[in-house]
This record gives sequence, structure tokens and C-alpha cells, in this order.
Amino acid sequence: MKKNIIYIAAAALLSLAACNKGIAPDASGEITIDASIGAMTRVSYNGVATEFTSGDQIAVYAWMGGSSAVPDNRVVDGVWNTLGSDGLWTPATPMLWKTMVDPHYFLGIFPARTVSSFTADAYTLNPADFTASDLLIATNLGGVKATDGPVSLSFDHAMAKLNVNLKFRTQWDATPTVSGVTVTACKTATVNYLTKAVTATGTPEAIDIPATATAATGYALSFSGLQVPQDGVRRVVVTIAGKEYVYESATDIPLVGGQYTTLGLLVGKDKMELGSITVADWTAGSSLPDGNAVYYERYPLAAADVSSEDIGKVLAADGYIYADATTADANGGGARAVIAYAGSVPNYFDKFLAIAMDDVDDSYHTWAEALSAVSTFAGTHAITIGGTPYNGNAIGATYYDIVASNENATSATRTTGVVKGWRLPSMTDWRYIFDGLGRQKAGLTLTAKKGSDTYSNNATPTDPLGVVDGMYYYKDGDAYDASSLREAINAACGNTALQSDNYWSSSEYSDDSNCAWDYVFYDGKFWWVDKTGGTRYGRAVFAY
Repeated sequence: MKKNIIYIAAAALLSLAACNKGIAPDASGEITIDASIGAMTRVSYNGVATEFTSGDQIAVYAWMGGSSAVPDNRVVDGVWNTLGSDGLWTPATPMLWKTMVDPHYFLGIFPARTVSSFTADAYTLNPADFTASDLLIATNLGGVKATDGPVSLSFDHAMAKLNVNLKFRTQWDATPTVSGVTVTACKTATVNYLTKAVTATGTPEAIDIPATATAATGYALSFSGLQVPQDGVRRVVVTIAGKEYVYESATDIPLVGGQYTTLGLLVGKDKMELGSITVADWTAGSSLPDGNAVYYERYPLAAADVSSEDIGKVLAADGYIYADATTADANGGGARAVIAYAGSVPNYFDKFLAIAMDDVDDSYHTWAEALSAVSTFAGTHAITIGGTPYNGNAIGATYYDIVASNENATSATRTTGVVKGWRLPSMTDWRYIFDGLGRQKAGLTLTAKKGSDTYSNNATPTDPLGVVDGMYYYKDGDAYDASSLREAINAACGNTALQSDNYWSSSEYSDDSNCAWDYVFYDGKFWWVDKTGGTRYGRAVFAY
């Protein structure tokens, strides 16, 4: 590991310099040092070796009595020394030996800082400021006497360094604009200056990794930043056009004090793959074999618009979309629902509508019971988006809208604006589920009849508040059947939970508030039915 060496002159007065070039007494009998920065290094954005520069400051401590602890009564108490343009370190106040014959013990810290605890000093990483975050520690605990000559302080990097190099598959027409690269890790720690041990503290969070001025050889873009040494780091996220491409390692990414870890990642439009991983000292190191990793792509739903390409993907408990239920279970806190439609429908959803992967339970329910069952289901299938948990029935024990049975009556929504979260699907919700998972995803041809109108082929749900007397999947000439529509929804959910039976909606019947609409999956029709006398299955949807 690269050492940064500073020599402290041994005499009645201590003076700091970068390295020993010779010792000569001055007229007052004090010993000074003629020195230069030499080959001492510290962190940089590019490359490995850079020198201390004029104006850099270190804090020096010296004490007597033993090396195991820094006492309250110190000989030199954190005197700041500044590197001049002449290569000499000048103390802010004179640093004097306590005696000429007794052993003294030394500690140096860069950047100079006020220390609250020598065994557990608080540290916070500032990703945007390399110099301020590049903590260097030097100790000389061998017991130095004034008569021993120069005191050597050999500085070590306390922090780790993470480099991320990106290549892009030929799927990209050109190198895309990367808006950010982050690593999920702790950025706070405590520092023991005597042992040079750094202990990560706090909760892991997304930490920005700054871009470098030039890319590493063989790569399109490079990013590099200091990190707190720690175990358990596995996730690196690359954000392109609002979408997050995630590298999730199956093993910990090494973050070791004084060493840099380099990840080489290959980014495609559908996934990101590991190209290489190396770990090295900041001056020389060795390569490690390629690691094993799992890869998946996720979208932050609170920030990025979901497109039709996302229909059929899985919404997880953490509020992110995953490629499938297995990945959502493993990485997102559990699969919750399948994206059934992408887009905005006024008063119904702003970005997307998702359908739960299972019924609320295995029982028939009255309409009120079904609403209550959705509440129970939501409580055990919570989804958190943008810090907001959705864990209840968003519409409570009432209807979402009112729908007429013929063109002479008026349909109306319960409220203006979208009610986000779980709910029993309205008729409009069901129709957009059929369109997204049936027509768009599965390629089915839907035919619909409105009131006394003739049937329209290849129908789309373009009239969410209009009169709906039926929606069908056209099959075998004149036969109307919803079995293929049901099978398409089950295929997207990865099961056969949706049954060939009646399912409630949260739409009341306009002519009679004691009735509500349901959908019948064995003949493909919406019907209105008595809320208390009729019993149906329930399936929840999630609107956002």
C-alpha cells in the first residue's frame, strides 16, 4: 500500500516537512528540515498518484506515557501544519518536546480536523468533495525521543475507493447520457485513529459516484468515488433517461481501506452485466476472478412514466417494477401485482393500473364483504411508493363510480381526481385490464357492445364513463367467450387463480343503488346484481 511519509525534526522545536533531505541546526540551535513533498500520494479523480499540494494541512498530536491511548494531557494537541510552496510544513504554533530523553508518541491526520474521540471519532463521507473525504492517518507509536532524530509519520488512506467503468451494448445507437451512478452503502462511520480502523455506521443509502474527466481504457464512461470501508455492499445503480439499471452482486463488493475496487459493467437496454471486478492497493494490486451476480432492471414508479412495454411486469412491495415475480420476491420485498395497463385515465389512474396476482381470498362475498376483504388483503400486501405506504382499501366501504345500463341514463365518477392505492376494480378498471393484458399483451381481439349499438370489432376502452352493456372476446364465429381473456390474465399473473366465475366491480348501478356491476368470465358480460343478495369473488387492483 502506498505510504505518505512526513518527517518531524527531533530537537527542542519540531518542524514538519514532507520527507527528510538533511538536517542542519539554525542560529538558535533549533533543527529544521530541508524537504519536499517527494512521492507522497493521496486520492484523485483520475489515476492513482497525486502529491500533497501547497496549502494542504495536517493535524499533529504528540503525547507521553504509552502508546495504547491518547491522554487528555498532550504534548502537542492537534497543531495544524500547512504545506508551503517551498515544500515545508509550517506549524500554526511551535511544537516542543516535553523532555529530551523520554519517549513521545505521534499521530497525524489529513485533512486537519478537530478530533472529538481518538477511538470512535464521527466521520461523514462527502461524495462531492474528494479532498475533504480522503482521510489519511499516520501513527508513530514506537516511542520516539528527541535524541533519535527525525520522526517519521507514514500516512495511510483510511477510506476505500470504488471505480465503475461502463460499456454499452450495440443496442444503443450511441453512448447514452448517464444522469447518475450510485452505490448503496453507509456513508457515516467512526474512526479509531490509533488502530486506523474504520467502522461503518448508519443505514445504507444511495451514494453518488462522481464521473471522471476521462474514461478508463476500453470503456465509454467511468465513475470514481471514495467509500467508507464496509461489508454487505452489493448494489450499483446506473440511471439513464429516468430508468435505473441495477447491478446486484451475489457476493459483497469489497470496500477495503486503502484499496480501490473496480467494477466493469456492460449495459444493455434490458439488463446490465458484470464484465470484470478487480481489487487493488492504490499503488499496486492484483486481479480477482469475475464474480457471480444476478441482474435485473427496475423503474422508480414515483419518478418515471410506465410505458406499454411494462405491461405484464411485476410491481413489488418496495414500489418498483421487476421483470418477474421471482425477482420481485427476492429483491423487492415480495411480488404484489401485475402491470395491466400503462397510461393515464382521468379520475381513475395517472400512470398505471395493476391487478393483484391472486383473489382477495377463496370465498364468495356480498358487495360489502368484498370491499372489506380488499382492506384485509391490502393490509398484508402493502406497497410503498415515494415513501407513502398503500396498505388499505383506498375507497373504503363505498363505490368508486356509478354506471348506467343504457344510453338514456347518466354515469358518473364518485370523485374527481385519481384515488391511488388498492381498491375493488370499477367497470372502467376491468375494461382497461382487458385491453392491456388481453388486447395489448396477449394479442386478443376484443369486441364490445354499448347499449343498443351493434358490436364493434377490435374495441378499445375509449369511453370510461360511457354506457357498457358487455365486453366480449370474439371466438368461434358467433360464440362469445371470455375464457381466453381469463387465461391471458392468469398467464400474466403466473397462476390460474382467476376463475371462470363472477367478479365484483366497485361500480354501482345507476338505476338502483342497491345493485352493483360484476363481470362474468364464463360468458364475457357485465351484469348488475343485488349487492346484498348476490355473492361474487373479489380481485383487488392497484391504481397509481
